Amino acid sequence: MRVVCSGASGFIGQALCKELIRRGHLVQALHRDWTEIPDFDWLFCLASYGNMYYQTDQSEIFRVNLIRTFELLEAAKDIQYKKFVYISTSSVSLPVQTLYSACKKAVETLIETYDKPIYIVRPFSVTGIGEQKEHLIPTLIDAAFTGKTIPFVPESVHDFIDIEDIVRVIINADKRITLAGSGTQVSNLEVLKLVEYITGRKIKTKI
Repeated sequence: MRVVCSGASGFIGQALCKELIRRGHLVQALHRDWTEIPDFDWLFCLASYGNMYYQTDQSEIFRVNLIRTFELLEAAKDIQYKKFVYISTSSVSLPVQTLYSACKKAVETLIETYDKPIYIVRPFSVTGIGEQKEHLIPTLIDAAFTGKTIPFVPESVHDFIDIEDIVRVIINADKRITLAGSGTQVSNLEVLKLVEYITGRKIKTKI
């Protein structure tokens, strides 16, 4: 397949493109400042901004997650493609929305207006090789070996899914909405205790 991928340089994007190439597909990364898109059979829309704590520019959150995604949907609407997969977030179902999740939710609504093979994947907490160092597990591992004290909220919970599993879910997406997680919630405290057990080191935290 001729594949176009936005957000190809991100954690999930890199793993997805690597697997698509391994399977023999022709993959082209879509630059963040694209002005036109090539013909394609599959398109994976992973470009996002605002899901990391340091991504606080509200105008950029709105531009990347809503405006640019709408422009991508419009640019592709006359292409006879086989699959367009939009990576949303599990946070769209939370009772209180952030600007980031509200933009993702708005795009999901926009997608309903297109009579095209567009599929939505809502990942939960993705973890694995290549994960951003700011995420929980890499932060805990780093603290275990450096001895630094980290701010910590023990009660928060995650539904973890491994990067290899989410890549398979995205490639095989064929339903309007797919929830991608393990179905099991794990607290930050449980993760901390597991990292301490595996590393054999005590982690210093400030609650």
